[in-house]
Amino acid sequence: MCGGAATPMNSGPQGGRVMEGGMTPWSRSPTWIYLVFVLAPVVFVGLIAAQPWVPFEHLTRDPLIVAGECARYRSDLAAAGRCGSLYFGAVSNLGVLIWCSGVAVCLFAAAQLYRRGPDGRRGRAMPFMVYAGLFTAFLMLDDLFQLHEQVFPKLLGLSDFGTYGIYGVIALFYFALFWKQIVQHDVLLLGIGLLGLAASIGTDFNEMILGPRDVEGVGLSGPLSHWVVEDGGKLVGISAWTGFHVQAAWRALTPPADR
Repeated sequence: MCGGAATPMNSGPQGGRVMEGGMTPWSRSPTWIYLVFVLAPVVFVGLIAAQPWVPFEHLTRDPLIVAGECARYRSDLAAAGRCGSLYFGAVSNLGVLIWCSGVAVCLFAAAQLYRRGPDGRRGRAMPFMVYAGLFTAFLMLDDLFQLHEQVFPKLLGLSDFGTYGIYGVIALFYFALFWKQIVQHDVLLLGIGLLGLAASIGTDFNEMILGPRDVEGVGLSGPLSHWVVEDGGKLVGISAWTGFHVQAAWRALTPPADR
C-alpha cells in the first residue's frame, strides 16, 4: 500500500498472527480491559470472602431470598428486626447493574449503527449488537427477578433444567448466527465470562441432582467455597461478558484507522 500505512497484523514467532500493540487474535483488548473487567472483580470477590464481619452469602445471594430464609429459619434475627439489612444482596445487585450497563452499551451501539445507514452498519455488526443486547437484557431480568427459580416454575411449570435448556438454545443461536462477528473480537475475554457463568450454573446443577445442602442455618450459612464458586464465579462471568460486548461495541463504532 502506498503512503507507508501501518500493517495491522504481522506473523508471530510461532507463525500465528499478532495484532498491533502485541495483541493476538484471541486477546484483542488492551490490558486495562482485563484489569477492569476480570482482575477487579476477582480481587473484589476475594476481599469479600476474606472479610470477617458479614457472611459471604448474605452479600452475594439475592436479597429477597436471604431475607426470606432469615425470617423463616432464624426467628431470633427476625424478632430483632435483622432480616432486612441493607447489605443483603449488595453484590447480587451490583451484578444486575453490570448486566444493565452491558445492555445499554449494546443497544446504544446498535442504534448508532442504524442511524449511519446501510453503508455505516459494518455488515452484521448491528444485528449482532441487537441480539447481544436483548440476550443480556434477558439474563439481567432473570438475575433481578429470579425468573428461573421463582417465576418460570410457578407460572409456566418449567423445571430448572427446562429453563436452563431455553437459555442454552438462545446461547446456541447467539454463537451460530454471529460466530464470524464474535471471533473478530476478544475471544479470550468472552471465554472467561462463559467460564465464570458456567461455574455458577454448575453449582446449581449439582444442587438439583444431589438435593439441597443440609447445613446449619438452612441456606443462611454454609461452605464458603460453594458460595465463592456460585456467586463469585457469576460476578466475574457477568463482568467479563459485559467487557467483551463493551469492547465489541467500541470496535463496531470506531473506524479501523482510529482503533
